[in-house]
Amino acid sequence: METAQQHATAPPAPSVPAVPTEAVVEQDVEILNAYLTACCITLLGVDKDYFHKEIHNPDNQKIIKNFASERNQRSLVVSKSEQEPATAEAAAKAPEAPPEKPKEIIEFSLEVAYKGSNTYAVAFLKREQYPTLDLSVHDLTKHIASQLQVLNIGYVGEDATPFVITNTYITNSFAPLFQSFEAVRYPKGEGDEEERKKTSASSGLAKVHAKLGELSLAILQCQQNLEIPDVQLTIDPQVKAIVKKAKTENRKVTVSDYAEDMKSNDFLQNLQYNCVNKWIKDIRKVTKLDRDPSTGSALQEVNFWLNLEKVLLHSMPFNG
Repeated sequence: METAQQHATAPPAPSVPAVPTEAVVEQDVEILNAYLTACCITLLGVDKDYFHKEIHNPDNQKIIKNFASERNQRSLVVSKSEQEPATAEAAAKAPEAPPEKPKEIIEFSLEVAYKGSNTYAVAFLKREQYPTLDLSVHDLTKHIASQLQVLNIGYVGEDATPFVITNTYITNSFAPLFQSFEAVRYPKGEGDEEERKKTSASSGLAKVHAKLGELSLAILQCQQNLEIPDVQLTIDPQVKAIVKKAKTENRKVTVSDYAEDMKSNDFLQNLQYNCVNKWIKDIRKVTKLDRDPSTGSALQEVNFWLNLEKVLLHSMPFNG
């Protein structure tokens, strides 16, 4: 009786303070941050500490939270591009200093977009059954890796076009995937062969496989039909001024016209880095273009080489 009375009059246990909802949200998002970091430092080849700093940038965290919680946001793209340093200016200020390394720029986006041939890009796509991400660590069956598809949609290279990337996935991934699925679903050697083919055809798998082949061919033909990009040779303003002056005097440009400029390191370095090096890079983009003669028509083949010749002739050195 005494024990019951003591128990009845005992002071209530101290209440545990509730964890703020915002703190829980931050903790949950950190699970997604860790997963993105683990993927991107390998797939993008970025420094772990640098990426950790960038992913926790408030603007980037807002994008990531939006991706995780909004039903209409189905994709998150993480990209890494390299910004070339002002080599000529740096070399002029410190000629003995080692050349600067390109600056890496990490960008988070909610839209899949082509960012050029100097950008690595990885897309994280929500699976159909996860319009919003479940970031609970208690249910391992809903781990973040099982809710997302990871896709490489960009790499650094002159052939890093949407045509090449898409066709690579179709030819080396999607088409073999459907073909092998069809073989497993309707294995050969089981029952009547004609009946197996009819069942496979009626299911639509054979048609899907054929359409993937048509899509691959259409992508190649579209790529080859595109006009070959013109090479724009940028001319230094000082060189332009000297050439213009020589023309007004009705004479050709000579080396002596550049006598004073040739004494300037700034002028020479600017010519090398901002003109000549850029010319070489742009011309190589065109000279490395190729076409598969086994695809498309003979007219497409002829037009490709005629356009290539026209662009290369246009990029011939200028005569003063």
